[in-house]
Amino acid sequence: MKRVLSLLLCAALLVTCFAGCKNNDKEKFVIPSDLLTEEGYRAEVKKLLEKENFSNADTAALDKLGDQLKDMIVYSTNDITECEGTTYYVSNNGNDENDGKSPETAWATLEKVNSYIFEKGDLVLFERGGFWRGYVYAKSGVTYSAYGNGHKPKIYTSIDGAEGEWLETDTKDVYVYSKKIFKEDVCTIVFDGDGNDAKYAEKRDHNGVIKKDLDFAFQGQRAQGGKKDSQLYLKCEAGNPKDIFDTIEISYASSTFEMDNGAENIHINNIAMIFGSVPYSGGYFNNIKATYCVMGWHGGNFDASGVRFCGGVGVLPDGDNIFVEHCYIYQQFDSGVTPQVAWSTLTNGKEPSVFDTFVTSDCLFESCEYTLEYFSTQKDTLENAIKNMYFGYNFCRMGGYGFGDKPAKSRYIKSWGHENTCIDCQVEYNIFDRAASQSIEVISYDQFASGNILTWENIPKFNNNIYIHRKGRNFATVNNVEYKFNEETHNTLEKLGFETGAKYFYAEY
Repeated sequence: MKRVLSLLLCAALLVTCFAGCKNNDKEKFVIPSDLLTEEGYRAEVKKLLEKENFSNADTAALDKLGDQLKDMIVYSTNDITECEGTTYYVSNNGNDENDGKSPETAWATLEKVNSYIFEKGDLVLFERGGFWRGYVYAKSGVTYSAYGNGHKPKIYTSIDGAEGEWLETDTKDVYVYSKKIFKEDVCTIVFDGDGNDAKYAEKRDHNGVIKKDLDFAFQGQRAQGGKKDSQLYLKCEAGNPKDIFDTIEISYASSTFEMDNGAENIHINNIAMIFGSVPYSGGYFNNIKATYCVMGWHGGNFDASGVRFCGGVGVLPDGDNIFVEHCYIYQQFDSGVTPQVAWSTLTNGKEPSVFDTFVTSDCLFESCEYTLEYFSTQKDTLENAIKNMYFGYNFCRMGGYGFGDKPAKSRYIKSWGHENTCIDCQVEYNIFDRAASQSIEVISYDQFASGNILTWENIPKFNNNIYIHRKGRNFATVNNVEYKFNEETHNTLEKLGFETGAKYFYAEY
């Protein structure tokens, strides 16, 4: 009898542990007493602009401000509760046979949500503290938010690596996952949680050469010319991965909120999307909003052949009215947010058009390879430009220290060697804190000139930003000229009209 009771107690503890890891145990949801408002955070940014000197004490205060911004986002409870259409509820305690029209008659699964035919103006609410695995097929005109009490509802767009077995191979300390993976590629493997500080595996060689502990090898569909299944190998010197780690999440390039080409008027609010994105490429999108969301652990891997690089919110090849506001975006490779205009004829048959309005504000970015990546590629026209891109009041830190890190190439703001025509674009009141490499790399060519003629006219206007960086280290590359972080650079960039009203603080790290 004692043995039975002991087993029952162990089982109860395991269930509790699982709920705490995946379902965000509601009892642990305690809102910090010093939670900032948006106005309070912006006021703190402006206070930094008034400072003359920067010390170790200021570094600690800066860390605290970033943590407070994170809390403001993570603990937000401003769920969307009203709509013009019908409200539907989704809960881990629901049933897909229900009508979904009240918390008491909620649905249970993403499959039910994805198969239902919604009307424009409808609202889909996921219960706070809930956990789902998969993706949401987001429909035009529909809003997705949260209800109830507790942490944000969480959706994993990943494979549970603890469901299968990890089998020994002939190679010492190398294990093969028992289940074949029907994906283009594996981006990374994340262990024991999903926070910014979770352990992760790095892919070193898609042909199967793995030498370091927690390296992995996977040759996906893309590398194999369309072959439909592949096996995953992982080196784990401590022993069998299933015995060593409580959770094993296998990340692949995918969207948590998938959208059709031409999707419009979709709002995603207070959802935690882990191992996925919103939406990321695929055509033309209009009026897409992500507010008070958490997005972590998504993207490719720079050492892997054939991986499609991804990120938090990516819109390409065209879009209008994209808003990313009050979001916490971390561990993204290669970019946290990115508007891209890369083709002359778009996938929905539209003629080339201006990408009009891409707003990112009041967000916290951590451990992203690039925070904002943008480019446009079309010559001889302004109809392929980016217009009204606004990047303001964001806190960017730990740049280049993520799972796809390549410090020599990481940037907070990054454009590539294209025309990159920006019209009325602003980068202002941001904090760019202690990057692993340079903070800025931007370039623009005259779209009407013959050959590659550099121009300053089409670069976004940088105003009132705060930079914390190593004195004398590489800081920015603007139109192919590299600048060090020192007084001469600050004066030069201001005289060139690149940056006005900035504050530069030296820090050792």
